[in-house]
Amino acid sequence: MSWGGKDAPGRQQRASRAHRLRERGLTWEQIADVWEADNPDITPRVAFRWTHNLTNQEVAERWNQIGVGEPTMTKSRIYEFEAWPKSGRRPSVSNLEVLARIYQTSGRRLLTVDEYATYDSDSRDAIAKIDHRALDSAHRPYVIAYETRTPAGPRRSFVTPVLSSPASNGMPIPHDMDADLAAVQAFRVTDRQTGGRHLYSAVTTYLQAVIAPRMFGGRDGGGSALFAAAGGLTEMAGWMAHDAGHDRMAWQHFSRSLELAAAADDHQLKAHVLASMSHLSLRASEAGEALRLVREGQITLVSAPPSSELGARLFAMEARALAVLRRVQDCEKAILRAEAALDGASAPMRSPWVSPFDEAALSGEVARCMYELGRFAEVESYARRVIELRPHCHVRSRAFAQLLLAAALVRQGRPEESCAIAGEMISTIRALASSPVMDQLKELTASLAPYRDDKVVADFLPHLRGALADPIADRSDSDMVI
Repeated sequence: MSWGGKDAPGRQQRASRAHRLRERGLTWEQIADVWEADNPDITPRVAFRWTHNLTNQEVAERWNQIGVGEPTMTKSRIYEFEAWPKSGRRPSVSNLEVLARIYQTSGRRLLTVDEYATYDSDSRDAIAKIDHRALDSAHRPYVIAYETRTPAGPRRSFVTPVLSSPASNGMPIPHDMDADLAAVQAFRVTDRQTGGRHLYSAVTTYLQAVIAPRMFGGRDGGGSALFAAAGGLTEMAGWMAHDAGHDRMAWQHFSRSLELAAAADDHQLKAHVLASMSHLSLRASEAGEALRLVREGQITLVSAPPSSELGARLFAMEARALAVLRRVQDCEKAILRAEAALDGASAPMRSPWVSPFDEAALSGEVARCMYELGRFAEVESYARRVIELRPHCHVRSRAFAQLLLAAALVRQGRPEESCAIAGEMISTIRALASSPVMDQLKELTASLAPYRDDKVVADFLPHLRGALADPIADRSDSDMVI
């Protein structure tokens, strides 16, 4: 049996990627993160098997050599563990113990959040204690880590690849600039699932413990590449502060990132940061300032290597500012320009510190524009498109789209459908603890209140209020400390 069909990576491809990433200091867990980012439909068990470049038969043979658990493990049973929960068989706690040992990881890491939630409380406690990461030669004492809390228990941990060197006087430093890129990619992957609050401290600690000593200690010469890395990570920290509800802190990070991007002479990164600042200005009800910032970003991009994605993002942010200013025709023109830019040729090179911007991201921004203009049928269409395009691992962007869709349905006089959509994502947003998401949830709760005489709405409102009252959704800074 196999997994992934014709698009599944071959053994040579898996071996080449593992060798390349191990040379850069990544752990088995981090390499599995990369496979899951590229293949969002696979389960963690598949990602780890690909990471170790094993077949189902070879996993079964290693299992039988260990001599615990099932008396004779077969490749078909390994496949069943991998296919669950869509089909197959759920691995028991003892099964996870053996798999974690084979893959040199933790039991918790072999399950998604939803899969982990299917086990009873005692089993979850036992799974959380399974940890064979010490078998991984790349697993080191100098790490930056976090662990999030969900209603189902602890979420998976993330560990940044850092190494110790005699030249660093004991300070953790990356093996090379590729490690910074790997860290950013891993942060992005996990941020989609857990929200910025849980990662903020990890990112700022990476900046302080890994980037700063190289910038000011002379090891990397303070070159433009290092300034760009610092700028990209600082912009990321700004988004995480914003997600945690600390917009003033986010603005400070964005401003600093802009300075670093200028020092690096990275015009794409500078334009990207200006788009982020425009978003924050819209949150502060400063549409005029948001428009000024995005226009500055468009001027900056003229001096940069062409980027269809970044051009589309700037046009999308322009459209959002114009929608708030009620400049409807100009807004529609900006949306058309964004769509045309995204359909254009890919950039010959894109700054690695600039986040991707795709059709789903554009659809989300257009949905916001349409909501601002009161065109709720179009909001529904664009929000559904986001949900269709975004895989479940993009938890936050799906939550935003589902909340926009639910709000648009209420505005169209369809409160029961709104409740059905919102009900699909309540458990997800509890785990996210995202301040902007919770703000949208509050607005949805208020918009449903006039329909409280409807039985479906009346039954659902307590669930919404419960999600808002959940302690995980609290905005305190306690989760922003490692």
